[in-house]
Amino acid sequence: MHSFDVARSFAVYPLIGAFWKAGIGRREAAELSGLPAARITEIQSGTGAEANLEEIARLAAVVGYELSVVPAEAGSKSFTEMEAFPAHREPSGGYARRVVEMIDKVTELCVDLRLSTGLPSGAFERMYAVDDGLVKTFADPSSSGSVTLDRAYAYLNRFGAALGCFPRSSAFTNYYRAMVEVAAPACDGKALKAG
Repeated sequence: MHSFDVARSFAVYPLIGAFWKAGIGRREAAELSGLPAARITEIQSGTGAEANLEEIARLAAVVGYELSVVPAEAGSKSFTEMEAFPAHREPSGGYARRVVEMIDKVTELCVDLRLSTGLPSGAFERMYAVDDGLVKTFADPSSSGSVTLDRAYAYLNRFGAALGCFPRSSAFTNYYRAMVEVAAPACDGKALKAG
């Protein structure tokens, strides 16, 4: 398994690279995402309060990226996928909808992973030493975006999974396709296209 710093880089650094490749500076990123420029600096440098799912999703929406849960061994693919797909500025009309969809997709998979254990939420949290109430937070759309990357890491790490940011057309935006991608031997070195 990866350390938190490595796992965090799967979600943050591809976005930084995508902003750079798309020619979007910090001030413009702040304007487009609705996050203060100082907060974007904190997220980039890992200082201040830990980034949460909503903040990462807001940044991802600007450059056509997708915050996704992937098997931990696929996390590093966020860097290779960044090179395989061109970065671009997304039209701003659908940012809010995309942010909600990303958070819903991530948190629903987190709940599904818990359900796969067959344990009730409380028993699961005690058995796996997960933050008290975290599963309920994931399940509540009004608060799920506030889950920080470190809390999500502690949870997903129990399942051998991690968060990552990938171009929307990457196969790694879907957990199950990502599982296939990392399990299958690389035949020609090309990334799968999401369909």
